[in-house]
Amino acid sequence: MVDRAPGLILLILLIVLASVAFNSPVHRWGDTSTYYLQITSISEDHDIEYRAEDLQRALEKKIDDLPAGLFMIKTDEGRYFYGKEYSYALLAAPFYIIFDNSGILLLNALLLWLMILMGYLYLKKNNSKLVALGISSSFFLISTAFVYLFWVHVEIYNMFLITAGLFSWFEYRENKNFRFLFLASLIFGIATVAKLPNCLIFVPIAFYEMYTSKNTKIILMLLLFLIPIIVFYGIFFINTGEITFYGGNRLFFLDKFPYHRGYDSINEAGYPGFSVTDGRTSALIQDFENLKVIPYNIVYYIFGKFTGMVWYYPFSIFALFSLLSGLLISKLKSQKKGYLLDHIKDNIYKYIVFTGIFLNVAFFIIIIGNNYLGGAHAVGNRYFYIYPAFLFLIGFVDWRKFIIFLIASALVLNPVISNPIETSYHPGVHTTKMPYAFLPVEYTQMNNLPSWGIGHKLPGLFILRMDDNSLYIDGGFLSNGSAEYLIRTSNEIQNLNLIVQSSKINQNIFLKIGHKGKPFLLNDTLSTINVSDFCPNYSDKNYALYLLKVQSNNEIWLLPILNESLTPLKLNYLDGFHGIENWKGISSRWISNNATLLVWNNHCQDATLAFRAHSFSKSRTIELYCNDVLVTKGNVNTGYINMTSKIKLCEGVNIIRLYVREGCDCPCDIPELNNKDSRCLSIALQNIQITKFNSTIHIKITKNIMN
Repeated sequence: MVDRAPGLILLILLIVLASVAFNSPVHRWGDTSTYYLQITSISEDHDIEYRAEDLQRALEKKIDDLPAGLFMIKTDEGRYFYGKEYSYALLAAPFYIIFDNSGILLLNALLLWLMILMGYLYLKKNNSKLVALGISSSFFLISTAFVYLFWVHVEIYNMFLITAGLFSWFEYRENKNFRFLFLASLIFGIATVAKLPNCLIFVPIAFYEMYTSKNTKIILMLLLFLIPIIVFYGIFFINTGEITFYGGNRLFFLDKFPYHRGYDSINEAGYPGFSVTDGRTSALIQDFENLKVIPYNIVYYIFGKFTGMVWYYPFSIFALFSLLSGLLISKLKSQKKGYLLDHIKDNIYKYIVFTGIFLNVAFFIIIIGNNYLGGAHAVGNRYFYIYPAFLFLIGFVDWRKFIIFLIASALVLNPVISNPIETSYHPGVHTTKMPYAFLPVEYTQMNNLPSWGIGHKLPGLFILRMDDNSLYIDGGFLSNGSAEYLIRTSNEIQNLNLIVQSSKINQNIFLKIGHKGKPFLLNDTLSTINVSDFCPNYSDKNYALYLLKVQSNNEIWLLPILNESLTPLKLNYLDGFHGIENWKGISSRWISNNATLLVWNNHCQDATLAFRAHSFSKSRTIELYCNDVLVTKGNVNTGYINMTSKIKLCEGVNIIRLYVREGCDCPCDIPELNNKDSRCLSIALQNIQITKFNSTIHIKITKNIMN
């Protein structure tokens, strides 16, 4: 009965994984749009070219904001091809044809289960069957890999190829059957197509085989490795004229797409994206000046708050300890000086795998040093495809120690994997919770961290909330007690203004920015504190970072702001405003139901605030407040009306708030609009102006807006 238990457990696990995946909805996360449209294009049109019908199919599926985030390569002839590798889409296409969207996630579940199966078959050679199955299941399920089960993405696929390639090679080494070597070579070739750095796990294997074998079959091994590379890259080159999936005129499409609403190859809707042949390579370390990020990357890659493999892939550490413990045991058992060499010879295959792991990790830390994690929607380190290779470092395992490690790993990863859908929607929110709140932030990766929900753009600044002790509200940060923030600026700054609104007068607060701290007394409920003479916690040629710590005994609202924003009668957009849009040459901004402006002035005076307003889909009432005092309100219909208001500005900081009582609506929630826009819109504002008040100018501004 015990012998049959692993097989029964594996069967149950397959059914559970397949059921969960098959019944889960498909979402648009990360690069899903590109992979999804590739899959449908291969399935329906048998090609990798983007056409109008591809877009129409995507829009009809109504999957989140699909096809937002689309990457494509535009040829000189004005044709578009998907700007990602397509071996994953080719494998997923039959599953999509048979099972529609659910088939793609079903493929992910099957690949994940096959990895567990191969891990089990490998580990049971040195462990009991139940222990081997427990380790293999935990290795893949108690890791961030489990989250990617629910993504139309290549993470599970890449990990499967690494697992299958190494499993086949170990089978060859044990049985001396060249068919396994040939299979391993072919799989590693496909893995190289899937992601170029994957070839680095094959490099030490290839060198070892060439060194130890004089058999002519080694030539066939190398040819089989090259065949998928030549075929996939060759087909891509014939179609696009580009030698890489990441080259040429590679474009990124956010909310406007070719062959839709007047956009085409002439009226281009795309933005320049990463391209190795066009020199758009911000993710790469390109000069010696920026090599200083490498030591930081080493620490962050292992221990980082957003990417550390200790926290997101804990069994990689378990595997390394397994290899290290074998070395220590060899040292204890042997008195010879050459014990290390003997140990390596006895475990040569594991050390070959370890060498491949080292080369792969080094590539990401050094070559892709500015984005080793996979972009701003990554959960953990999305590029940690090499993870399954660690499993092949594991030998005999004491099941009692394994149970202890399993419990600790599950507790650490619980905020990430307990709700994989929520984690995928908000991939950075868990970092404000234990234990992640106390881990080091990846300073070198700030431009690519998944800071959704905890990162906020302010005029000239980007601010990351480091803990759960503050809330982002009305364009600033509300806290009570102690709170930490990380401030990013494009260049090093010498001083910073902190606007502080206190619930009490004469309240003491303590501020520490950079490496210097100082107490301050708030003499008013709204104060401006200028902090100067501080140094960044980190800086490179891309940005500077400052750690801000705030301590107070009562509730305060805090807004960091640069000196250039404190220009008299200058509007600073804080919160509730969507991006600038060009409507027939007129600068326009949609707002949500609550938008906040900041105006600084060097003395008290009357001013005129004027704008043109247009309501989305229905009439709404807009209320204008200045420093929490209602100034005016008016009805805004779906046409255009002009609003001009006299407001009283105080000396220092003034907060202007635009409030819409009827709330806002998302275009995607109104079926008759057939619009994928998921922004919550209430009123669009045009030509927003604030000027010094006098009756003549007030009249002129009103007339100009009306014209």
